[in-house]
Amino acid sequence: MTPRLHVTMPLPREERAMIVLRWISIVVLSLYTFFGLISAYRAWVQVKSLDLTVSARELRPGSSVIVDAVSWARTTVTVRVELVQDGHSDTLQLQRIPSNHVASLDPRTRSARLVVRLEPQRFERFRGGSAMVRASAIGGPQWLRTPPPLVRTLPVVIVGASHTGPLP
Repeated sequence: MTPRLHVTMPLPREERAMIVLRWISIVVLSLYTFFGLISAYRAWVQVKSLDLTVSARELRPGSSVIVDAVSWARTTVTVRVELVQDGHSDTLQLQRIPSNHVASLDPRTRSARLVVRLEPQRFERFRGGSAMVRASAIGGPQWLRTPPPLVRTLPVVIVGASHTGPLP
């Protein structure tokens, strides 16, 4: 039996330009993957925070309701402030927080501050007694899914309303 001779050929050496191009491609793709993962989270959650405060638990003319909303700015977010009593709801203010120009790559947040000063005519359709101030923020559809709204409520007492009996 004759011994077999194994001949191996060395791998061809890559050009320096191809090595540099490969590393640049890896860096660029890694950055896009990183920002893509952040963007995926922002598309799923959409509303970063929603805070609701009132000047006093007893609402009367001159009281104020303050809502601070922060959006991930991936899509438009609608913020609504309502006064609710016995199934009757009145929208006090509505505002839309716009998205960023290149929303999928821009990780900056956008915020809105809604300040509602309650005038006497706001209480015309309400009676004195317990009520609730509700703030809600909802994003737009992304990936065939509309997220549930983020809702904050505060129990309040309406003082100085024009009605004292049942609502008309």
